[in-house]
Amino acid sequence: EAQLSNAMKIAKLGYWEYDVAKDLFTFNDHFYSIFRTSVEKVGGYTMSPARYAQTFLHPDDMQVVAVEMKKAFETSDPNFSRQLEHRIIYADGEVGYIAVRFFVVKDDQGRTIKTFGANQDITERKRKEEELNHLSNAVSMSRDSIVVSDLEGKIVEVNQAALKMYGTDKKNDLVGRNYVELVVPEDRHRMLENIQHALSHG
Repeated sequence: EAQLSNAMKIAKLGYWEYDVAKDLFTFNDHFYSIFRTSVEKVGGYTMSPARYAQTFLHPDDMQVVAVEMKKAFETSDPNFSRQLEHRIIYADGEVGYIAVRFFVVKDDQGRTIKTFGANQDITERKRKEEELNHLSNAVSMSRDSIVVSDLEGKIVEVNQAALKMYGTDKKNDLVGRNYVELVVPEDRHRMLENIQHALSHG
């Protein structure tokens, strides 16, 4: 149990259940830690859907969650499961993101009597994705020729200005090639020295 608890903490996972008849969520300590709060501050491990939505859900994403829960209640598939991502509001007021994976439990009549699942805090990943998107857009819109390579010199991204400079309109003509191949032979040695110098002082 201790190992499982530590694993959930490291993975930023929080378990939850929803009882349809009681119209109540049941959470655990890891769930509350994701939202930067505790059971003592919230006042218990159970919470109504309305209070949960008002306390933790981002207002603009409430409909997304409502639609997925409606599908869980109405499905006839006993093996039904869903995975979604949406924004949340931490207890300190900051906006974050979680990934939710949940399942259903059916009774003998095929009615959904319970849903259960786990939430994972993915805020750091989403922010890095946003930063990469901003960088990608800046590279794409720049009038300067920009070629991005990995540490081995393999080209991973180019913008339109670079394509134009190298006389092509297809990224595949450049992406995947070693950047050294694009440099005239007499300049390759000097360029490699500059790259090695930059990496050694990086």
